[in-house]
Amino acid sequence: MEYETLYYKYRTSKTALSYIADYTELDVVKATINGNSASRWQISPPAREYLMANLNGSQSMSMQFEWNFKRAPDENLQYGVVEDFRIIELPPGDNIRQELIAMIDGNSTTPM
Repeated sequence: MEYETLYYKYRTSKTALSYIADYTELDVVKATINGNSASRWQISPPAREYLMANLNGSQSMSMQFEWNFKRAPDENLQYGVVEDFRIIELPPGDNIRQELIAMIDGNSTTPM
């Protein structure tokens, strides 16, 4: 069911459809990255304090997520690499900022 939802969501994107062409639901895996993984997230204690102070501040902030997916070469497919990014604005007082502070400080019990 998740595969059909994914396919439906991107049905109007030629790039996405070209990338997922020839894949079935058995080929697609939904991956969740553990936010506590040291291989994915490292920040020094001074940088952590600075980030938390900024998150607690009154300046607008944004988060940028980037991703890059590659698949094995195939002469019939036009797109072997898909990459994109998303910027999420975090205005002052946004609840996500407080949730990020709790997560960075190690006090969060809620998945983000």
